[in-house]
Amino acid sequence: MNLLTDFWTLYNDPDTLLPFYLPMTLWVGGFVYCNVASKTNFHEWTALHSVHNYGVIILGQISMYTANDDIFRERIVTLFTTGYFVVDLIDCVTRLDYAYTFHAITSLFLCLANYFTPLCQELRMTSKAGLLEASTPFLYLAKKTRKPEHFGLFALVFTVCRIVWVPIMMKQLINGGMGINGGMGTTDPILIVLTGFYSLNLFWWYKILRIIVRGSSDVSSKEDTSNSREKQQVAPNKEKKP
Repeated sequence: MNLLTDFWTLYNDPDTLLPFYLPMTLWVGGFVYCNVASKTNFHEWTALHSVHNYGVIILGQISMYTANDDIFRERIVTLFTTGYFVVDLIDCVTRLDYAYTFHAITSLFLCLANYFTPLCQELRMTSKAGLLEASTPFLYLAKKTRKPEHFGLFALVFTVCRIVWVPIMMKQLINGGMGINGGMGTTDPILIVLTGFYSLNLFWWYKILRIIVRGSSDVSSKEDTSNSREKQQVAPNKEKKP
């Protein structure tokens, strides 16, 4: 028991980088494994990404629930996810995936901003941002099953977690004193980058809605075709009656 207590005291210390290095070994190890010893693409290794998704959500909930740095510091959540996006950025650049590269850059910037900005630490913004990852498991489910109802569920959760939640977070920052026009007459860089991050999610949301609309149109088209075929089959039978 004393060993665990001593470990947590060290892990929760405001000066240690153990919360960064320990998870970083997992992200780097996974990246090296995918590129050296496995045919699996790091970007497609959903099991490893799920460790990050669920991890940042759970750690974030603990941070917000305790709301006490003596028990659980917000920096633990921030450093956990910062290392992930460092490796994710490297992977996105090597794959020349421009959209996800932009996502990784903005996410990494916001992680560092949360770490060095007292207001973000006070509001526990990394923990709140971790809720955005709640949509990702539903994306994996929709990709795996290819069922419309699962994609619809993913679209719903994505809308709540990313389209609705991000503006609420921005409003909390503004209400906390992060002005649109600061003392130098410029908008705070955090809000600028967060707006860019939100714009990318709006773009993805637009693509999601297009898939839903297109899928609905395809279903209607199939139903119309089926109905017309049934009418064609019934019509000759009517003509044969005396």
